[in-house]
Amino acid sequence: MSYLEMMNFKRIYHRFEIVQTPQNVKCFVCGMSCNGKNVLKCKDCNKYCHEFCQESVVSNCYSKNIRDDNKHSFEPSYSGGNCVVCGKSGGTIFRCIWCSLFVHNTCQPKLLNCCRQLMLKSDQRTHYFINEGKGICVVCKKEICQEDGNSFHCIYCKKSVHEKCCSDDLERKCDCGKLGRYLIHPCEVIFKNRYILKGPLEHPIFFIINELSGGKRSKEVISLLGSYFHPMQFIKIEELTIKGSTVSQNNDWYSKEKKPIIVICGGDGSVESCLDQFGPFVTYLLLPYGTGNDLSLSLGYNPSTTLAEFEASPISLLMKRVNDHRTQIDRWKVTKATYPGDSTFFDFRHFTNYLSIGIDAAVAQSFSEKREIGPCGRFINKCKYAMSVTALLDDSCKNIHNKIIVEVDGEEIDLPPMDCLIFQTTLTCYGGQTLWNNPVGFKEQRMDDGMLEIMYIRNIAELGSVSIGVSTPTPLAQGKEIIVTLKPNFVLPLQTDGEPFLLQNSVLHFYCESHNTFVSSH
Repeated sequence: MSYLEMMNFKRIYHRFEIVQTPQNVKCFVCGMSCNGKNVLKCKDCNKYCHEFCQESVVSNCYSKNIRDDNKHSFEPSYSGGNCVVCGKSGGTIFRCIWCSLFVHNTCQPKLLNCCRQLMLKSDQRTHYFINEGKGICVVCKKEICQEDGNSFHCIYCKKSVHEKCCSDDLERKCDCGKLGRYLIHPCEVIFKNRYILKGPLEHPIFFIINELSGGKRSKEVISLLGSYFHPMQFIKIEELTIKGSTVSQNNDWYSKEKKPIIVICGGDGSVESCLDQFGPFVTYLLLPYGTGNDLSLSLGYNPSTTLAEFEASPISLLMKRVNDHRTQIDRWKVTKATYPGDSTFFDFRHFTNYLSIGIDAAVAQSFSEKREIGPCGRFINKCKYAMSVTALLDDSCKNIHNKIIVEVDGEEIDLPPMDCLIFQTTLTCYGGQTLWNNPVGFKEQRMDDGMLEIMYIRNIAELGSVSIGVSTPTPLAQGKEIIVTLKPNFVLPLQTDGEPFLLQNSVLHFYCESHNTFVSSH
C-alpha cells in the first residue's frame, strides 16, 4: 500500500504542462511566487505550481468530468470558509455535512464529487484530510497561513498539515482524537452486499433519527454532528426493523461488556422503538426534540435548550453527556388476551414512562392523526395538540370506571368516578409535570423499583389543571403486577408513552420485564 493510500487520500491526478508564467501567480503547493521557466499548470483545474513542488502535490484535481458514487451532501453555510475549488471566501458558499468541505455554488460543477470513503482497505485507522488546515502544522510546528499554499486538516483528529509537509514525517496512524473510541472508521467497515462492521468496537455511538419528531430538527442533528462521525452511525428510526439496515441482523457490532451508546433523537415514542431493537444491552442517551419528552425531563434534560446548547458546542456537550451519571429505568411489558373467553396472552407492547386510559389518550389519538398529515416544529405540534381537545366531546372516553376492572398484585381495587387512569413509572408526565409527589401512605417513587404508581383524574377540568401543574391526580395504588380488563361493548382510547391506540374486549397484563441503562444528569 502506497503512502498516499495509507493517508486515505483518494487520488485524482493533475495533468501538468510547462507554461509561461503570468504575473502575480503563486504556487498552490508552497505559496511562493511562480517566477522563472520551471512552472507547471494543470490542464484541467488551471492551478500553477513549481516544477520542484510537483512531487509534493497531494490535493486532487477538480475537473468537470470526475464523479463518484459517494457524493457530498451540501447545505448553505453561514460560518464562512474558503472554497475548495477556487480557494476564495465570500459569496454564496455551501458546506458538506459529512466532510466539512466548503464550495461556492458556482464552483460546484467543477468539484470532485466524492465525499469521504465509507470503507477503506487498511489494518489501521488513518487520517482523512480535507482542504483548509487550521492552527499549527503537526510536521513543521509552524502556524498555518494562507500564504503558505495548500493545507489540510483531518476530520477525525482535527490535526492540520501543510501540503508541502505531507511526507514520511507525518504520522500515518490517526488517533481520532477524543472521539476515537466512539466513532466508526472506514477501515472497520467491509462490504458484503451491504456495508457492515468487521467486528465488536470499543464504545460506538449510534444516532437514531426520528424525522417526524420536532419537524425538521433531525436535519439539524446531522448538520451539527455529521462531519464528526461515520454516515453509518446515523440511522433513521424506520430502518431499525428493516432487514439489511446498519444494525438489523448484525448483532456482533458491539460487545455486551462494553456497552455502545444509542443517542435517541426524537420524543418519547422514539425511545420505545430503540428499546425494542437493542434491549438492555446498550446505554441510551436522549437528544430530545419531539413533542412529548417526559423521559428526558425525568432524566434532567430540558428539550427546550438541548439543541441550542448543541449548536454552540456540539462535541463538548455530547462528551459531557456521555460521561454523565447512569441510571436504571424499568421497562414494562404488556400482554393481551381477548375478553371474555380467551385465557391465552400474547405479546402486545411495552412502555417505559406510563400507560393511561381515557380522555388524555383520546387527545393524543386526535393529535397523532393531525401530525401525520405534515410534521412541524415543536411549537406548532403543541398547538395541534391543544386543538385536539375536541376529541373530548366524544363521551366514549369518559366514565371509564364503569368500563374497566383493575387488579393490582392479585387484588381487585375499587374505582371511584374517573375519566382517566394513569400507570406511571418515571418521574414526570404531560410535558414535565410531577404527578405523584410521594403522598403519605405510599412508598417513595423510584424509576427502578419494578413498581408502578397508579393514579386517576376525575374529569376534563382536572386534566387541564394537571397539565399545567396547578393540581395533581389522586393517588390510587402501587403495584408490581397489573391486570386491566376492558368490559365488552366499549371501545376505549389508551396510550403508552404518548403513542395512542384504541382497544376493546381485552384483558391487559403488564409487569416489569427489564431494567435499561440511561444517561442522566441527576
